[in-house]
Amino acid sequence: MEEDTPVLMEVLVENIPTLAKFLSTETGRELPMTYGGSVKPVGETRLRLIELLTSVIKTDSDLLHKAIFESNVLLTMTDMFFLHVWNSSLHYYYNEIV
Repeated sequence: MEEDTPVLMEVLVENIPTLAKFLSTETGRELPMTYGGSVKPVGETRLRLIELLTSVIKTDSDLLHKAIFESNVLLTMTDMFFLHVWNSSLHYYYNEIV
């Protein structure tokens, strides 16, 4: 890493692959919908992780952008966007970065 890179950025860059793996983990349970179907919840932790990644993507750090690109975070978030069609919070964060 570069000498002028803040420690927090270094830690984030090192852990982006782990965060991406966690982001792609499904909860496994489904909740019934009032109209008769069911839906898998995003989960509070994954939603907060998306919020963090949205903030990170908005930074000017090339190192972070490269780590996010290499770990396919954006692809995972796009998949989640279409899988969780009723989650307005997820859609908000997705629209913030796209």
